[in-house]
Amino acid sequence: MIYFDARQFNPKRIQPITHGLAEHPLLQLEALRALARRLPKKQVRFHAITAGAGSDFEKATEQHKHALAFDEALSDIERSGSWIAFHNVQTDPAYKALLDEVLDAAKASGIDAKDPGMFNRAFWIFIQSPGSVTPFHMDHENNFLMQIRGRKHARVWHPEDCLTSQALETFHSEWTRRDANYDESYNASAHAFELSPGQGVYMPSTGPHLVHNLDNVSITISMTYCTEATRRLETINRGNRVLRKLGVKPLSVGASPWRDALKYGMFRSYYETRSVLRGQPRDIPEWARL
Repeated sequence: MIYFDARQFNPKRIQPITHGLAEHPLLQLEALRALARRLPKKQVRFHAITAGAGSDFEKATEQHKHALAFDEALSDIERSGSWIAFHNVQTDPAYKALLDEVLDAAKASGIDAKDPGMFNRAFWIFIQSPGSVTPFHMDHENNFLMQIRGRKHARVWHPEDCLTSQALETFHSEWTRRDANYDESYNASAHAFELSPGQGVYMPSTGPHLVHNLDNVSITISMTYCTEATRRLETINRGNRVLRKLGVKPLSVGASPWRDALKYGMFRSYYETRSVLRGQPRDIPEWARL
């Protein structure tokens, strides 16, 4: 259902993909309206399309409050001026089955050989009125972003293109994007994609992205997951933050493989022991429990 060249797949690099999900019955607008009625309110996020590229992604629901109630906004998505996101829809059995079907196939096609240990799978759905913008931000997981309906313009960056070590350490340690702010100068290094139904893009963990919906209703999905490599990235960044607080100036992730290995071994043991003592499962990152 997701199509890409497995021989060329690199889990650390942005790459275009295609998919066969645009006509799937669970992803059509009426099915998604029914899903909205089933989902807990905490799994639905929406705001007005007054948010822009540089808006604070985390505070968009507060800073761009919608004049309409959610039901009204969704029922007239063509004209309501709405940005709507369904979070963690894998809590619904039908959507979990679809997520597992798609990611199992992707895993078997060659991803697992290059990026083993897939865990913490999640499913996100975005429904947007014409002209909406998803502000610049990054996420913890690897992400297959796929267009289902409408067209949109996506700009995606590798983390090293525009994020500082401080921004990454803050993101992984405090689970906030406050140090990752958009600047128009970043556009020179962006990977640009024009997405139509059946098209998509793979973006690695912490790859910033910025999406503009065109003059149409858009439905987009993200199927995301973590791996041992994303766990390693998170752990070393968190370790660097600890070292920095102790007065040490650590090298950025990737600057010294042997130092990274040392930090990963040390801090992995620390965080896993802490999780055990707290009675927390290892395969759910702390940021995913918030």
